[in-house]
Amino acid sequence: MKTIMVQLPDELERRLRELSNRQRRPLEETAAEILRRRLMLDRFHDLCRESEALAEAAGYRSEDELLRDVS
Repeated sequence: MKTIMVQLPDELERRLRELSNRQRRPLEETAAEILRRRLMLDRFHDLCRESEALAEAAGYRSEDELLRDVS
């Protein structure tokens, strides 16, 4: 496991501490979970864009057409 240092604006640090306290989790664990979720969301959006391009290349003109064929 790697350690990184991140500088946060005061307001963001305060909110992170509040969330960590509410969840009764270590600050580092809370920050890592937030980062993990954000990276998963970014990957999901990347996959959506790739899927849209593939669907368009396959001749689908709308999401409804695609859903009709995969349902």
